[in-house]
Amino acid sequence: MVNIARKNGNTATRASDKLPRAAFNAVSHIVAIIITTRIMQTMTSMMITMPLRGRR
Repeated sequence: MVNIARKNGNTATRASDKLPRAAFNAVSHIVAIIITTRIMQTMTSMMITMPLRGRR
């Protein structure tokens, strides 16, 4: 009986531990995507503006 209770407690704690980790991973993933998209936008804008400035 005690062993079963311990197993149930372990599974509950593991599930609760996994939830914040998954949320953190998702948030970090979204932040990484936003940062990469911003970098790509700045790089593309620089590539577009630099030749125009050179011509002028």
